[in-house]
Amino acid sequence: MAEFLTSLLFTFVLLLVIFSVAYKFLLPEKKIMNIKNLSIILGQALVITFMLTLI
Repeated sequence: MAEFLTSLLFTFVLLLVIFSVAYKFLLPEKKIMNIKNLSIILGQALVITFMLTLI
């Protein structure tokens, strides 16, 4: 169970980093750390992480 939670956390952090880098490259003129963009990135990482656990 601990390995599963560790892999889940690692997947979430990895997706969070990937999405934040992608948004930084796609929207260079906007600040990445405003609340709307950050909530979108967190939501995407959470949804994909949960979808991967259901597979």
